[in-house]
Amino acid sequence: MRAPHSPEVPKPGKDHAWPPPRQAWAALVLLMIGLIISIVDRGVINLLVEPIKADYGLSDTQFGMLQSIAFATFYVTMAIPIGILADRYQRRLIVAVGVCIFSTFSLMTGLARSFNQLFIARMGVGFGEASLSPAGFSMLSDYFPPHKIGRAISLFSAANFIGASLSYVAGGLLIGLFDQVQRTAPERLLGFAPWQATIACIAIPGLIVGPAMFLLREPPRRGLVGKTTKLGFRDVMRELCTRRRFLVLVIAGMSMASIMTQGVSIWMPALFIRVYHWNATQAGVWIGAVILAGSVVGSYLGGWITDSMTQRRRLDAPILIATVSFGVAGLFAVAAPLMPTGELALALVLPMLFLKPMAFACAPLALQMVIPNQLRAQVTAGYFTVLNLVGLGLGPLVVGILSDSLFTGPTGVRYSMSLIAAITVPIMVILMALAIRPFAKLRERQAETNPAG
Repeated sequence: MRAPHSPEVPKPGKDHAWPPPRQAWAALVLLMIGLIISIVDRGVINLLVEPIKADYGLSDTQFGMLQSIAFATFYVTMAIPIGILADRYQRRLIVAVGVCIFSTFSLMTGLARSFNQLFIARMGVGFGEASLSPAGFSMLSDYFPPHKIGRAISLFSAANFIGASLSYVAGGLLIGLFDQVQRTAPERLLGFAPWQATIACIAIPGLIVGPAMFLLREPPRRGLVGKTTKLGFRDVMRELCTRRRFLVLVIAGMSMASIMTQGVSIWMPALFIRVYHWNATQAGVWIGAVILAGSVVGSYLGGWITDSMTQRRRLDAPILIATVSFGVAGLFAVAAPLMPTGELALALVLPMLFLKPMAFACAPLALQMVIPNQLRAQVTAGYFTVLNLVGLGLGPLVVGILSDSLFTGPTGVRYSMSLIAAITVPIMVILMALAIRPFAKLRERQAETNPAG
């Protein structure tokens, strides 16, 4: 489907000076580090499914609750209020406080001595992490001009996958190290299980980076509507209503993508450990390496293609790229868990992880392109709230329920993962395809009314 063309988006001139490139890229790097740390903390627990289940006597369903309900509770309930604060006050302070909070609760996860304590700690992690993405995306839209924002936001999105990769690699190496320590000199663990020591080590960098976030500089806000930086309720509703078709379709489509992504990624270590009999270190290192090789490149490539297509006046670029890339990724997601060997499964996971991140980089980029500045953080927060509520709330839980009730036995998880991908991906593609034309029309209007960005 070809989108309507519009005049090329101009680069800002002297009257519309953007922050110095060095300042913008430094802010991007620091924001990426914070996001990487949060994802490492969130992902390393997926590698520790078996020891956590053994210590607390949990079923697959209960572990799914730990990763879905516990984490999602505060992530979901606090994301939009925090987004509203980020649209009204200094975003750098909200990011800094959020990193300090989730790092503290991450450390508490490693110190937990019961399932209830672990559950509460994961709730606290969700609370802190709710601040980083909405405020970060909003800041970047004011740091980088339109012809560079695709690459900047794609790199920020790539931090998710760098963090996921490091969570597996670092987590796999650490759990292997602490398992060895437990066998040879258990007194060095001070009474903690190897999985607890692993999580505690992962939490420490955030306690260092959090205070450094206060050094970020707040960029001037751009793309404002009206004469004030704070919109009233009626103004907010008016702006959202003019974009309601696009927002509903994109959020619904990416929610389907989130169900598949969370259901597959959280249970992927269990797939290789249970079905292919890899140990935790082997699974962690190889899965992490594949995530790093595929996802980071794929995420950046999505932004680079968007910038290139936008300069050629193809204004539907991010939604079109998200639709096509995730549709093809779904084919690999269905097939990978069914492979007869771990090596073949990993070979199919690689292209899936190369294509899937393009969608998750391009969708929030599209929001920044057509949402007024006064609403960007809260709309982005709402977007991630729904995605995490649906994805984290249903993805891991549905796979766990299917494994406990329908596909029973230690290898049943492979069929659960394949089935959830087969159901959700076609729905996502249909919804996102329907969003292409409304998005292109919004881009046309944006270029006509606010050509300087």
